[in-house]
Amino acid sequence: MAKTSYWVVCKYCGRLFDYGKEGGGFDGNKYICISCLKTTRSQQKINGDLVHISQNQSWFKRNWKILFGVFFLIGGFGNIGENVQSALFGIIVGAFLTYAHFHPQIKAIRLEKAEKAAELEAREAELKAKRAEVQAVAEEPKRCKACGATTKGKICEYCGSLLE
Repeated sequence: MAKTSYWVVCKYCGRLFDYGKEGGGFDGNKYICISCLKTTRSQQKINGDLVHISQNQSWFKRNWKILFGVFFLIGGFGNIGENVQSALFGIIVGAFLTYAHFHPQIKAIRLEKAEKAAELEAREAELKAKRAEVQAVAEEPKRCKACGATTKGKICEYCGSLLE
């Protein structure tokens, strides 16, 4: 049986991928590509129904980038006075590995903030639409039952009686 094509956009990186052929994850709302599944820290939130991800990674497998990054940084700063090229290499590699370790977490935090801002903006737009609808109903001309005049609002501006 051939796998069907199902193109979706990754929640974290925004990459278009074929979920039917490549696989991935689904957190209840959005799809996540395999590369983001491997790098994000929020794997505990992922629904295990679609893709099972082993949470039993060793400490070293989770933290090898930061460990080697710190060693390279220490070696780089230790060589500053003796060998400038080695010092520069150590500092650059150490900084890159440290950045690579924390980048998925920073990316997930930024994405959460953007999603919250978009949700808040959508709520505000919905409230504006409701207010405009209520105002349109309030400004709709009505006929007063008491005096027969055509007026706007909740109270007749001619006789002062309540409009329904």
